[in-house]
Amino acid sequence: MKGLIDNLKEEFKERLVCVGLHNIGFMAEEKKNGLLVVLNKTETGDLQIIKDIYAKYRGKVSNPIIVDETFLRNVSYIFCIETLEMQENLNILCGKNILQDIRIEKENLKKQCEYELRGKLLTLKGSFLSAYWERKTLHDLLIRSAYNFSLIIKGLLYLKEKEVKNKTKEELFDLFEETYGKKLYTLRKIVRLKKTPLSELISLFMQYIDEMEAILAVV
Repeated sequence: MKGLIDNLKEEFKERLVCVGLHNIGFMAEEKKNGLLVVLNKTETGDLQIIKDIYAKYRGKVSNPIIVDETFLRNVSYIFCIETLEMQENLNILCGKNILQDIRIEKENLKKQCEYELRGKLLTLKGSFLSAYWERKTLHDLLIRSAYNFSLIIKGLLYLKEKEVKNKTKEELFDLFEETYGKKLYTLRKIVRLKKTPLSELISLFMQYIDEMEAILAVV
């Protein structure tokens, strides 16, 4: 990572506020290698500069997020779940951690959890109706959706001030069931999903929608 940081420092000098690694957009158990670059201000040409640098290191880092110093503070009332995830998991490679003093209001977090849950549920239903009825298509759709819903589950646990740091998905699901009194049978199955016949995937899809509707009822 030293070469990456040296390249960024050389290009941006005092404009570089911090460089870190995150796991937003990844399953929690996967290695943290998403790149976060924070500048004191962003300019149009910055994207091309960072793209050129990123091309050299894309085997080591991925999913780059490029923002200015005020961006994360200004959107912390919108991206509450993502901000909390970054506060918990961000690994600062150089510079200052601009996230550590950001406070998330519970009402904003609750609103985002409900918005995300309703939005993802509508998207899930729409995707099911429009998707080709083939095994791989439904399998991939369920896997992608499971990540999104798992992140919302974590947000709902943040809302109840539960300790979630370093917990596996199964441990988070256990804690959610204990906290909210709603079972996550189907979500657990999807997270562990292997090659499954199409007929079983369709049945699982229906159960999954019912389960998410039940969670929405307690938000």
